[in-house]
Amino acid sequence: MSPLWNDRLKIFISPERINLRKLGRGLKPGLLAQHDEVIETRDLASTQTSSQVALVDRLNPLLGQPEWQNAAVDVVLSNRLVHYAVIPLGEQLKKYPEQEAYARHVLGKTYGAAAEHWELRIQRGLAGAPSLVSAVDRTLLESLRQVCTAHKLKLRSVTPHLIQVMQVFNRQAKDPRMKPAWLVSHEPDYSLLVLLQEDKIASVNGVSHDSIGELPILLDRGNLASTLPESCKSVYLYLPGGKELPKISQGEYQITLLNGDTQESISGFAEGLYGLGNRLKQQLELDYQQPVDRPSRRAGWALLVTGMVLLLDMGITYDRLHNDRAAMDREIRTSGIRLQDKGRLSSTAQFTDKDFADADQVIGRLSTPWDMFFTGLESVSTKKVAILSVVPDMQTGLLRIEGEAKDYPAVLTLIAQLRSTKPFSDVYLINQDIKRDDPQHPFIFALSLRWVKPT
Repeated sequence: MSPLWNDRLKIFISPERINLRKLGRGLKPGLLAQHDEVIETRDLASTQTSSQVALVDRLNPLLGQPEWQNAAVDVVLSNRLVHYAVIPLGEQLKKYPEQEAYARHVLGKTYGAAAEHWELRIQRGLAGAPSLVSAVDRTLLESLRQVCTAHKLKLRSVTPHLIQVMQVFNRQAKDPRMKPAWLVSHEPDYSLLVLLQEDKIASVNGVSHDSIGELPILLDRGNLASTLPESCKSVYLYLPGGKELPKISQGEYQITLLNGDTQESISGFAEGLYGLGNRLKQQLELDYQQPVDRPSRRAGWALLVTGMVLLLDMGITYDRLHNDRAAMDREIRTSGIRLQDKGRLSSTAQFTDKDFADADQVIGRLSTPWDMFFTGLESVSTKKVAILSVVPDMQTGLLRIEGEAKDYPAVLTLIAQLRSTKPFSDVYLINQDIKRDDPQHPFIFALSLRWVKPT
């Protein structure tokens, strides 16, 4: 069912509090219910894993109450419940299992045997850039899934708080790609320091400390550990609850306070459109509820919009061709051309509709530039696309090309190449499907096009 027709239950979990917000359906959902519960540290178990499970145990009786039922659940985990690392994976690691194995090996050197019990998500960086790795205790994730199942709630996503903070930064920063900057997400007695350099995350470091007044000292340490040629002085600070910027001895640092609620009330459809307009080239997609190595959500929305544009364009072209054909038919029928027995014009002999159709087909076949067509078609052929048939329609002057492609982007690439190659024009996708009886699941497609006669 579309997210527009589901109520949404947003849950924020941190070591010191649990916050629940139920939002109504629609493009501008309203707040239906809210609950904020403070958790005393002494109430939790001594070990880290046990304390995290205890958080879910506190959540369990809340979800059993009627006001939280019948909703899709989005869980946001405090950055203190997530482990981060920036790791260069290298081009030789092509498959996701290989990347995860290497990332787990690197985390194991830093955190020890505990890393074996974590569930990982990898955000691949741009070409040649390191990748962001996030890890969450597998026991915590399983507890969240079990408690949602027990109360018949659909767990839609489980994401780190860093993603929401990054979205606030993208909306408010004037130009995120202009120069290096520190993005600081502060929680009680803890700050996550993220160094942003151009279009990539250069480093991530979580630090426990007594007060926000120690931030300049923490930034000094971060600059010393970074590979920047000079210290980064631009800082974007996010404080929970929309708090005002406290009095900090900023020194040489230029601190900008990010205003906004990371649990802002927007619908799932609006979230998808926002992903398309994200000003950072790299949008974080660290969701522990989704399968690993899945296609990018932003790419899915882009393909949807592209398909809608192509469908609209095809409809306009069809309407234009239909009108042109009707006009030609009226002109032929009203011409009044007649023939004599010996080939001279006469007022008694007249062409029939069949005569016009046969003559039109013969002329069309004789004037068709087949050599140019096959030359142009061969110039755009790729290994990912196989042309299976070419069917001409002499009445409309169009061609129908049918074939198979490795994936949908290969079909879009073929369309773009045909449109930019002479003598082709008016190239449109008129049919597509997945060949499910084939183990490779190729795309079968049909294109409509025409080509310009040489002058």
